[in-house]
Amino acid sequence: MLGDSNSSPAMHHLLETLILLTFLGVNLYGIKASGSSELLIVTVKVIILFLFAAIGLFYIKSNYVLPVFNQGYTGVLMGAALIFVAYEGFELIPNAINEMENPQHNLKPAIVWSIAVTIAIYVLVSLVAVGNLLPDEIQKYKEYALAVAAKPFLGQAGFLLIGLAALFSTASAINATMFGTARLGMIMAREQALPTAFGFRRQQNNIPWVSLVIITLATLAFVNLGNLTIISSFASSTFLLIFAAINLSALRLRERIACGIAGPLLGLILSLASWSALAVYLWNTNRENLLWIGIIYVSVIVAELLFSQR
Repeated sequence: MLGDSNSSPAMHHLLETLILLTFLGVNLYGIKASGSSELLIVTVKVIILFLFAAIGLFYIKSNYVLPVFNQGYTGVLMGAALIFVAYEGFELIPNAINEMENPQHNLKPAIVWSIAVTIAIYVLVSLVAVGNLLPDEIQKYKEYALAVAAKPFLGQAGFLLIGLAALFSTASAINATMFGTARLGMIMAREQALPTAFGFRRQQNNIPWVSLVIITLATLAFVNLGNLTIISSFASSTFLLIFAAINLSALRLRERIACGIAGPLLGLILSLASWSALAVYLWNTNRENLLWIGIIYVSVIVAELLFSQR
């Protein structure tokens, strides 16, 4: 949106750092500020994307879209595993259970509706994007391919509008992740699974400020030292392993939590299958990223073992 002729790495780092520090401030200010900003950002984002999809459907070039699986099926599975992190927002909802009204009633429909709405948006937007851009163009424009896809039927204004929606989308993800993960860190500190400092809260508004600051610093390191591919690969890999562990836990506790064997078993198998697809994809295309993911996992495991031993 600012033009790329004179862009520099310093500007990228400045903007990456600025957005994180901005939402750190919002979350430190209070729960109401975080919730209100999230509601506003998500509402604007969803409206823009649905309008883009609704108008763009009339301009799709059928020869761009069909046949759907002309490149084979394995690429679809590997692509799904790679971008799984984009779908995992629903996993953050239970982290806010202490701030939720009537969680026994609201938690389940909140998760189901969030998944349903996300699927609808992603499928429609992807269809319009692929129907307006060739694969080589998507590869060329990468992160802002969606904004370029809006140009044929919305012009330069469409490019800016989708660029704005992308910024809003990223902002809402940052805000929600900070909100949910900071509280998860606080609860883990109470259970002595993390250092006690993660549980420190401000007396005025009960905000877990130490947890928020540590998470933000870790994120700043990731975005300023890594690239988008390694960040998304690491995040998708981690969430797939987390969901595999959750399904395994549900399987082992099925009598206590009164659930059948089929759901958790299927979830476990599909999570591990998706993770395997991601690992194979990275092995074939970018072994350096796979190595970095392995190094991060080893570092986390060592840190956990040292902490638990202490």
